Amino acid sequence: MLGVLAGTLGATAGCSLIGDECSGFALDFAADTSGQATPEDALEAFLQQGTADVPGSGWRRVGTDDGGVRLRSGSASLHVTRLPDGTWIVDSGSTC
Repeated sequence: MLGVLAGTLGATAGCSLIGDECSGFALDFAADTSGQATPEDALEAFLQQGTADVPGSGWRRVGTDDGGVRLRSGSASLHVTRLPDGTWIVDSGSTC
């Protein structure tokens, strides 16, 4: 079962222009959460849930880090993380 905790964050470091209004979120999952086969599949599942106000299309990979993949569409960015079982899930994001 997916346990989700979403919150609004203040100004987000990923926003580059001074004076931008930015908001963000981070999700907390149950220990037994299982995600999707690919980062793109995780993005689609996230978009279908309507958890956050982000674009429904135009997403592209813009980078990776130790925890996963960063995706961007317009002024919105999402982070998709790889879970211990090898599946993927959106765990945070921001818009500016």
